Amino acid sequence: LTNNVLRSILKKCGCGLKRVNVSTTSHQLDFQAAEIIAQFCPNLEAVDLAQINLTNMSLKQMSKKCCNLKKQSRIVRFGDVRDMLCLQKQSRIVRFGDVGDMCLQKHPGLLAFGGFEKIATKCSKLKALYLNDCVRINDQALETLCENLQEIKILHIGGALTQLSAAGLCHVGKLGNLEQLSLFHNAAVDDVVIGAVTQGCQRLRYLDISGCNEGVTDLSLKFLSKCLQLKTLYINYCGKITDIGLSALATQENLEVLQTRGCPQLGDAGLTSVILLCRGLTSLDISGCFYVTNAVLQACLDAVRHRTSGNKLVVTVGGTSVVPETLNLDSPLLEVSQFNLCANHLRPDRADWIGQYHSDYEEELEDKHEEGADGGEYHQIMDEFMDKSVDSDDDDDSLL
Repeated sequence: LTNNVLRSILKKCGCGLKRVNVSTTSHQLDFQAAEIIAQFCPNLEAVDLAQINLTNMSLKQMSKKCCNLKKQSRIVRFGDVRDMLCLQKQSRIVRFGDVGDMCLQKHPGLLAFGGFEKIATKCSKLKALYLNDCVRINDQALETLCENLQEIKILHIGGALTQLSAAGLCHVGKLGNLEQLSLFHNAAVDDVVIGAVTQGCQRLRYLDISGCNEGVTDLSLKFLSKCLQLKTLYINYCGKITDIGLSALATQENLEVLQTRGCPQLGDAGLTSVILLCRGLTSLDISGCFYVTNAVLQACLDAVRHRTSGNKLVVTVGGTSVVPETLNLDSPLLEVSQFNLCANHLRPDRADWIGQYHSDYEEELEDKHEEGADGGEYHQIMDEFMDKSVDSDDDDDSLL
């Protein structure tokens, strides 16, 4: 997609458009794209320009010509907070309070405390905030954000955040409307943090604590058993989680998606409890859990035979001791995948796996490298296999 192509398209249909999103499209657009959109889309209410380097002039054009953005836009998104600050100066296009979705993870070193404070006090309508790898965020900044942004439903704050402590992360528990929380590979996460989150975020439906190996134990899963709205849980690469913790988690009974890739201490007992008690379970990924055997598949078969909802259960068993060929898996409600989606370089016991076989995930990456795939394709493949459990910005630090 180029500026000329965008101009040709908007000439024909721009007047009727109310939303334009070019953030997920492969393109060669530059600042002129914003001017083109402003010229041909006078009725625009929402625009996502996260991948475009904006200028003062392009923002000024949108300020003059897209008047509806000021009052009606609630999902305006900018890849660089400097664009948003510049936009604020124009003031006629959109106020800070109009921003509903903010992604700062592509510019991790940009903000100091003053920037976080401005976001906290001015973006009162913010619903989603992505702070993965924002290395300058600290306890004080996160406390300010959590105290002021009470409408947030989605918060991603994973990666190597060295200025954050467990005490700072506990402030996340103040977000009573939070529904989705991602803390993957955040070394500050521990049982105390999970306890604060479960106590204060009763609407939580999605939680990713993959790679939080040092501080997350069975106690965290006991806390999560009280989080009754939780539907999706990723606990990949957590070495201190055992069957005892999973058995406690199973009493929650409402889980639909569970990932436990590369958890070296998990066996049959805990997973069987989850399978039998969480009757709505539709996806279970136990890739790389070596001590899991056919007993888990047999439990899956018994569970789906008693289902009246008709929902299928998909189980991924690559890298385990499961041998599906020895079982009679005749239920249409059970699908077994033998792909191994565990990335051995992320395992907490990875030192024991050096020189061992590669997972399907890693072999796919190697194939792409041999074919000369560029960095974008590399990260795309990672995202597809990791289901966003590992952000692409972590790759260079994580690969051994």
